[in-house]
Amino acid sequence: MKKLYCTSCGTKLNIKFGMIPHKCSCGAEFNLVDTKNTAKIIISIIFFVILMLPPFVIIYFSRQYFQASIILYTLALILIIIWYRIVETILIRLGLVTMSNIEIK
Repeated sequence: MKKLYCTSCGTKLNIKFGMIPHKCSCGAEFNLVDTKNTAKIIISIIFFVILMLPPFVIIYFSRQYFQASIILYTLALILIIIWYRIVETILIRLGLVTMSNIEIK
């Protein structure tokens, strides 16, 4: 996988648990950038749907256990939120999603 660097200070981003931080230590914020390329948008949406499919399949097949416990619902929600951040990082590293103040090498 490609490495991610801050464009302001040039330091390598510290990615913990597969998630990109929202700020660098130098104070630069990382925000999503709009793109005008429709082919890139369609490809990133397709990859996003494919990568987000596993937690929803797991939840679908274990829905009978979720009906018995609210704690399992909570854990599934936490799983989906964490998985979303990991998928976001994967799409950024592949170059399908662009963010400001991040350089990919």
